[in-house]
Amino acid sequence: MFTLARAPTAPRAHSRRSGLVRDESGQSTVEYILLLAFAMLIAVGMFSALNEGLNEGVLAFGAALERDLQTGGMPAGAWAEAL
Repeated sequence: MFTLARAPTAPRAHSRRSGLVRDESGQSTVEYILLLAFAMLIAVGMFSALNEGLNEGVLAFGAALERDLQTGGMPAGAWAEAL
């Protein structure tokens, strides 16, 4: 009698590989992580743009305040325009 020792293990190895291809248990977790990373990139970009705009506004307000304090006078309605 001639028997092959590898014959019984070959189908099991094949079924394990095909099971790994069909196994989607961690797929949704990976998708949520990628979605969160993308949302964080957008949030950081928006915060950076907002920060630049606020910085320019604060600097302009500070320059107007310094100018008015140095000259000792303030034109009528100046603060209404700055705010």
